[in-house]
Amino acid sequence: MSLENIAEICIAIDTAILGIAYPIIIDKISNIGDKYSSDYLSNVFNTEFPQNEINLGSKKVSTFQFMLYLNILILVFLVFRMEPLFGWDNWIINNSADILVLLSTSCLTTIFFIWLNKVLLFNGKATTILKHIINKYSNTDKDSEVNLYCLKAINDFTYYTIEKQDEHLQETLLNFYHELFTAIRKEHDKTQDLVYPIDLYTMIYKLNRDLSNKQNPKLLAIEHRAVSGIWLLGDDFEQIKISEATYTQLWLNIYNIYTNPRLVKLFWANSFQYFTYKLEKIDPIYNTDWQITNTKEREEREKERDRFLEFHYALGGLLLYGKQYNTLKYILTYSQSMPASYPLLPQTMTEVFRWFQIFYDDLRNNPPMDMKYYFPELDNLGIRRQVNSWICKYVVILFIRQFSLNKSYTYQDFTSLPRFSDKIYELLQLKELLPTFEHYFLEITYNSELLEQLGYRELIKKESVYKFIEGLTNTIDLEINKLKKNTPLSKDKIKIFNDTTNKIVSNAFKEYDKIFINEEDKEIDNEIKTAISGSQILFEKSAFVDNDIPHLNYDSVFAGHLAREVIKRYIPNSFIMARTRSYLLNSNNIVKGIERSMNSINIDDIIIIAINIDIPIDNLLKENFETYYCKLHSTSNIRNVLFVLKKSYLPYISYKKPNLEDIKKEHLQLINENINLYTSIIDLSLPENKSLKDEWEISDDETKVQVTIAFHAIIHWKKEREIIQFNISSQYKEQGVENEVNDIIALK
Repeated sequence: MSLENIAEICIAIDTAILGIAYPIIIDKISNIGDKYSSDYLSNVFNTEFPQNEINLGSKKVSTFQFMLYLNILILVFLVFRMEPLFGWDNWIINNSADILVLLSTSCLTTIFFIWLNKVLLFNGKATTILKHIINKYSNTDKDSEVNLYCLKAINDFTYYTIEKQDEHLQETLLNFYHELFTAIRKEHDKTQDLVYPIDLYTMIYKLNRDLSNKQNPKLLAIEHRAVSGIWLLGDDFEQIKISEATYTQLWLNIYNIYTNPRLVKLFWANSFQYFTYKLEKIDPIYNTDWQITNTKEREEREKERDRFLEFHYALGGLLLYGKQYNTLKYILTYSQSMPASYPLLPQTMTEVFRWFQIFYDDLRNNPPMDMKYYFPELDNLGIRRQVNSWICKYVVILFIRQFSLNKSYTYQDFTSLPRFSDKIYELLQLKELLPTFEHYFLEITYNSELLEQLGYRELIKKESVYKFIEGLTNTIDLEINKLKKNTPLSKDKIKIFNDTTNKIVSNAFKEYDKIFINEEDKEIDNEIKTAISGSQILFEKSAFVDNDIPHLNYDSVFAGHLAREVIKRYIPNSFIMARTRSYLLNSNNIVKGIERSMNSINIDDIIIIAINIDIPIDNLLKENFETYYCKLHSTSNIRNVLFVLKKSYLPYISYKKPNLEDIKKEHLQLINENINLYTSIIDLSLPENKSLKDEWEISDDETKVQVTIAFHAIIHWKKEREIIQFNISSQYKEQGVENEVNDIIALK
């Protein structure tokens, strides 16, 4: 069998491929994607066989290039013919070079035609390319780079379709995106928020941006799905919570289209259906004990509904800010049922003022509204509350709208006063925002263009509209006063007050336990006694009721005052009253003076009490008298005062009970029997406490409580005692003439 002319034929084919066809096709490849303005179509082509890359050491080449290199290498065997090795002599060995060239050229030619078909495919009809890429996307791993390039390329075809108004691609794209979004939603964990791939968010954003600036007569189906939010919200029956990422993307879309009334109407119509059928309220499910078993699900659904409504209230604010009054009128009157229903708008005044308060009080919102909902040219921190302001103005328009609604059912009442909270602080917050509400209301009444286009010019002239706000203010005041007077005192707050008072007062007395003896001396000095007593004070009733403005430290401020200004003042000061003699020394001779005062008395029987001693004196006393040195703190203005006495002369403290008449009159409650500590909190707004209220001369408009902390401690001193007081002189204070150490009369 002869292989004559095989080499010449193969070389001619290789030359034609390499020298003629290859450069032309390379030029075609370089233009792939230009027609569709796609940066990713060429990436998809580079993953096709034989354009896909393989590694040759550190270099990457396409499969077709590799076959070219291999074919050229095999041609070397034709140039350098060699004798068969090992003396082999048969037809295959003798014609091995020609056979290799034939096989390599055949492979190269086959791969060339495959490659040529792929080049023709990617330079051919858009519908054919798109279907091929969609098929490739469906058959590759979802996390692979190839899959990502395919999705990006399909998105580029979508942009091309909108740009060129090519309706031939519309059906293919619609089917692809429908199946893609449906698959993502179906496979998603329903317990988690759904975040779509970033390329899908980007695709929808670009479509909204492009569609808002051009007429789109041929591709209404793509326009509807991109603008209305169907792709992101879903048109299936999956119950999936909308993620914050999706809300952010929806707002970016709205930001692009809000000046295009037709597109905003598409979005509002779809939102209407989504809220009605997918975010409907969940009915309670009861068990055999008539307890609701699905409370958590119902609360979660209410949060989802509020988040969805918040978004659409912000949309209303954006339309008002952008003076899109015709679009605003459309959403205020849009309904899909008879009689008309408006699920995306408030039905009662309670809802109106609730939403006004939400947008007015931006401290409750995290993140703030102007970060969630960007308005054009309102990105300056100096005017950051302008976003809230425009949304609040939209809510005021909804307030005016309530007076235009007609009843369809007997239970409907669009203009009745809002349902008031039973929490005083919420009523106060509502009252606080009314001046701002009225200001925005007047501002809107002056906007004749807005009122004309909304059809509210005659409506705003109704006297009932103006009287509503005035009546609301008066009603809130009455409701607050009613709650303040009738709300019972909180048992929990009273208990906290009693516990805190007991802790503060008992600890204050305990601090001085070391200076009191345990038994009362029979021969006490009746002329020198120190009485330490509690007190009464008026508090705002709101401090001791639930659901009112909280009062900081309501449980500790009074007890802390008594501990600081009574107990810690009068106990140390009682030593000044009980002293028998006093001397003025200085820091240089105080130690000698103390030693002289003790003379020959047993050191274990002596105690040195120091009150408000400076650090240098304190260190000096600790160094010399540490074992019988006792330092006290006093809230009075005395400073650097020492008392030297025998321990047997220390005072005795007794805790007296209040008399029964006071206990009954003041409703005193014993909270610490060791120190006979009593407390009471009396609501002076109750009729039975009118006599106490009259004693305080309180008007009927005031809501006060009488707070009593009752204790009566008496410090007793022995009649026969010796207590030496040493004052330490200061160069900054006139204290008289200093004594000499020899002037000191020692203890006996």
